[in-house]
Amino acid sequence: NSKFKFFKIDRNIFSFNDPIESYNAGFFRCLNCKAKIQLDVDDELLITSCTSCDFPVLNPAKVGDYLLFQPLGAGGMGSVYKAVSFSTTQQYAVKIIPREKLGDPICEKNIMVEGQVGEALGKHENIIPSVDYGIADNEYFLATQYSDGERLDNLIDHEGALDEKEVVEVIRPLFE
Repeated sequence: NSKFKFFKIDRNIFSFNDPIESYNAGFFRCLNCKAKIQLDVDDELLITSCTSCDFPVLNPAKVGDYLLFQPLGAGGMGSVYKAVSFSTTQQYAVKIIPREKLGDPICEKNIMVEGQVGEALGKHENIIPSVDYGIADNEYFLATQYSDGERLDNLIDHEGALDEKEVVEVIRPLFE
């Protein structure tokens, strides 16, 4: 059970430069109604409600070269956010370790190892590569290419178990 609620948004609301421009100007926009919301650096990554339309909004956060602006998922090993790079304006998925586990050497080591493994295996067509990982702005993070699509757990919830032949076809190339 994720602590986040997921909402469909109009993907044409803004260009990917807009979150950065807004952040640099001290505000962010509601993904639903485009209302300006004052940025609060003390409440980074806090989900609140838009004062104009009551839509849940994430107070964005800067982690290294990335602006985390939309929650994608969360679990015991971390929270994943849609992010945009300040230097390239490309989209990424950025994982950070849970706030309550900051300072936990096992969690910190795990995210670094996950980054190394993703970097090593990421050249495979069936694996999304790690593009960056480390420590920035007091956060352990892992950035991967962003892939727009349905999460595997949601797909299984909606479609049921995947066909064994389909799973084998996807996994087989990993062993080559």
